[in-house]
Amino acid sequence: MSMFDSLLALGIFALGIRTAGWHLQNWQIREYRWDRVRAFFRTEGGRHALWNFWFFRGIFPRPKISGRVAMILAIFFAGSAFSIVVAHFIAFAVCAETVSNFCRNFVEIYWIWIAIFWERTIFLTMGTAVLISKIPVWIGREILFFRVKKLMKNSKNSLKIGITGSFGKSSTKAILAFLCDEFFGEKFVWKNPANENTEVAIARGILKFCKNKKQILIVEIGAYRRGEIAKVCGFLSPDFGILTGIGPQHLELFGSQKNIVAAKFELAEHASKKVFFPSDDSFLPKKFEEKNLRAEKIGVDSRSAKILKISHEKTEFEWRGERFVLPWGGKFFVRNAILAVETFLAICEWAERGDFDENLRASAQILSKIQPLERALKIEDFRGGKLLRDLYSANPDGVLAAIDHLAEFSGKKIFVGTPLLELGERAESVHRAIFEKLRDVGAEVFWMKSDFANLGQKICGKQFHEADLEELRATTENFCTGDAILCEGRLKNDILKLLR
Repeated sequence: MSMFDSLLALGIFALGIRTAGWHLQNWQIREYRWDRVRAFFRTEGGRHALWNFWFFRGIFPRPKISGRVAMILAIFFAGSAFSIVVAHFIAFAVCAETVSNFCRNFVEIYWIWIAIFWERTIFLTMGTAVLISKIPVWIGREILFFRVKKLMKNSKNSLKIGITGSFGKSSTKAILAFLCDEFFGEKFVWKNPANENTEVAIARGILKFCKNKKQILIVEIGAYRRGEIAKVCGFLSPDFGILTGIGPQHLELFGSQKNIVAAKFELAEHASKKVFFPSDDSFLPKKFEEKNLRAEKIGVDSRSAKILKISHEKTEFEWRGERFVLPWGGKFFVRNAILAVETFLAICEWAERGDFDENLRASAQILSKIQPLERALKIEDFRGGKLLRDLYSANPDGVLAAIDHLAEFSGKKIFVGTPLLELGERAESVHRAIFEKLRDVGAEVFWMKSDFANLGQKICGKQFHEADLEELRATTENFCTGDAILCEGRLKNDILKLLR
């Protein structure tokens, strides 16, 4: 084997380390779930990434270090070493019995072939390592859930509130937690941070919380399939439940809209005292009519709120005879605010604090002081115009509502976004609705991935642009009053840097 061949083989092995880092990072982003990884590789961008040698723009992918990452890497490298040794013996056993020019040539560049085979099959090796790691992880999870369930049984003086839905979970949690913090005091209230809404994250947070003996737990619960919310409810034992609304988010993982409704409804079935839901939702009222529950059903109709004024910085509305000023711009926040206030009033009743009218006035006063939600739609000054950032977790209802907000600007309108994921059979119809709304508001559309680009081009015509950063830079240079740019979804760093 020549020096060049040796260096080439080493180079491919080095590339393989980088490929392994990308796959591990991809698994970590999707919470080590086979269904989410499979859904990603079904997209056009995912298929391209799977077979592309250079997966990642940057020097080296960097998955976050954790105990599970270390365990997966140990299994991966052990499996890789074993497969290389087996390939070595099989190849030379075959060549030993066959004297031919082909075999002699194969042996001369043997390590190059081994390196290529290893690098190209890393997605299988890494997937196997993730699968094996699930065994000790499952055992640890069950022990964790058992400990939390035992603690919750001893927390009889606490009020436990679960929040779930296809959209609006984080904003509803933020409003309710702020009302409770201000009214009862932060030392009596706990909420799970940011989007830490998986079973394990919630359980770990509760274990830490219970040491402080707080009285009100506000828990946002996420799910990708049926049974996951029920699992959380099994150790949380929620007293109140809030269902914020149902949409096609993660439809590909759930399998059907019916499964989404059933999965979210698990919270209602486990709530012991009261369950709140938007009575103007497309799916939930019918489900509540069909089911007999332990908890009292409380339908909240956001249409009963009278919108007084909407600006880019705040939303004013009247509800139950009280005037509310929410320092978040957007009509779509009104439903979540009303759900949170209705629940807050029930919490006050449980705590035997004040009367209804007094607490309603207090909620309006408190709500006017809430800070902007970090992970919701944020509006910033941008080169004389406005920049609307909605970068957290794009869902169909949220994207369409944000476009409605973009339509309120009088000047140039620009949309920068990526395809929505895990929508299954609804994917095309959802993206069609998004492109049609963007066309109708006259927005210039910059689409940063290839999925559904042909559909966007067909609907938006000359208003549609693919991932052309130079054109985006030129379009945003001469912004002035009335101009706005809406950024949707998890955009890459080079795009975000350009829009600073």
